[in-house]
Amino acid sequence: MLHWLAVGYVSPAAREAIVERGGRVDEVKHDPAFLLVGLEHNPEGYWSWSHGRREHRGAVEFWNTGEIQMEHLTLQYGPRNAEYCSVEETYLLMPDEDFDQEAHRVVERPALLTAQASGDSDPFLPDA
Repeated sequence: MLHWLAVGYVSPAAREAIVERGGRVDEVKHDPAFLLVGLEHNPEGYWSWSHGRREHRGAVEFWNTGEIQMEHLTLQYGPRNAEYCSVEETYLLMPDEDFDQEAHRVVERPALLTAQASGDSDPFLPDA
């Protein structure tokens, strides 16, 4: 079963993750164009571990952090309070991606944040 959303942008990584899990991303030719996104889910929900205990989760959950949570997939749905924005202003990204509102596309994170997140270096210690 698919849960449908209309958004103005889907990052390439988010598109790949959605399609890999049985979802769809279809472009609607309009001015401006927008995307219909079908998120594959089990309408009965799923079980997951949270804070040391097993919980039953809804099939598709919209969190107040701006994320969409499903079994095996978390997406950023933005901007904050996207449900109050026009379609062309909204987007879906992977949790580790950033969005440039002016360019209306995903942007790379600064090298310092990327290295720090991967644990490759400590920005506060001199290079060895």
